[in-house]
Amino acid sequence: MAKFFNQRSLEIYQMIKIIYSGIKAITPYFIKLIIYKILSIKIINEKRVRYRSKGIFKDYLSKNDIKKLNIGCGKNQLEGWLNTDFSPTSENIAFIDAEKELPFNDSTFDYVYTEHLIEHFDYHKAQFFLSEIYRVLNSKGRVRIVTPNLINLINLFDRDKSQNQKSFIKWVSEKFLVPKGVNSKNVAFVLDQYIRGWGHKFLYDYKTLSETMMNTGFIDCNEFTINNSKDSVFENIEMHGVVINDIDINDFESLVIEATKL
Repeated sequence: MAKFFNQRSLEIYQMIKIIYSGIKAITPYFIKLIIYKILSIKIINEKRVRYRSKGIFKDYLSKNDIKKLNIGCGKNQLEGWLNTDFSPTSENIAFIDAEKELPFNDSTFDYVYTEHLIEHFDYHKAQFFLSEIYRVLNSKGRVRIVTPNLINLINLFDRDKSQNQKSFIKWVSEKFLVPKGVNSKNVAFVLDQYIRGWGHKFLYDYKTLSETMMNTGFIDCNEFTINNSKDSVFENIEMHGVVINDIDINDFESLVIEATKL
């Protein structure tokens, strides 16, 4: 009887070994097949989005006398604007990769708007991005850019802090630092969060961004506050405060610059 079980165990072991070898041999194939299928679906979806986007471009440009481009809109779809984003969240939003050449002819738009996007590019890509905005704007066309304000962040190191500064430090600490195990309201951690967090690559003060824009060819660079402008087209269009669920924090952290194409 023992001999039978020993023999049977050996047969089972050999069978398991054969099955394991077979699974081991075909597993890479199935993994590759799954990856291929996923990539194929992704490529097909991207092609559909880009094809649909061309239709959105054509429809918008043919129906609007005053042409306004919103780049990196997220969920902030502005009425009367061509709303675009790298990851469209709606069928009404067109795909644009803002790190590449914008898919429009020279001098196409009267207005361009971008909110909390340029800080996600390194400085050289941001220069290219600005040059593309300049290219697609008409002569006398205007741009409005909103981005984190580096000076406001640096001023958090002031010994005598305003109530707005204290509120901002508390907000960043509780919302982003404590969940990461940084139980501190040290301003250095707050600044680090803004410099390296959320995919940020370069932060601007007014001097740096306005000089970069003027080097691109823009003139009449002026600083504004959130939702305020001398041009009615640019009034009350900021939505980042809604996205982060705190209007006052957005007012404090944001730098707003408008400029004109020569």
